[in-house]
Amino acid sequence: VITAPPSRRQIDCIESWGKLKSSIFNYTNNDNNEAPTKQIFTLCPGTVYEVPEKGAIVLSSSKEVDIVIDCGSEGSLFENCTISGGQSHFLILGEEITVTIRGTRFKGSKNVSIFAGADEGSSLIFKSCEWTENEGQSTVLIHNREDKDE
Repeated sequence: VITAPPSRRQIDCIESWGKLKSSIFNYTNNDNNEAPTKQIFTLCPGTVYEVPEKGAIVLSSSKEVDIVIDCGSEGSLFENCTISGGQSHFLILGEEITVTIRGTRFKGSKNVSIFAGADEGSSLIFKSCEWTENEGQSTVLIHNREDKDE
């Protein structure tokens, strides 16, 4: 039996799938050159994020970005953040994009949970994540695009 440690303090976190989707979209489509290249999105502990049938979050940018998605303040499975349902959860595209997902449980996607189709200068990092009850042929599908001009 895994139990969550008691919450030490209140954290600012994103409480719904729609809010996470719009927050990531706003960050990756911000043309402000002063915006930080690294952004942390914190999921609320003990929350199930229901993904609509075609509601995957697209992480894509034409500029260099570093996105971190943490479950709670520690990025830990003990914080019990679950992303559930939908065809897919995340589609990672673009150039020079780094995505790190920590402490998240992925459940019940009907297709591939995570599709990583960004260019060869991009990276996808999982720390302490878990997949369960996904129906696709693969939980994570990686396809690095090489030179787009070929």
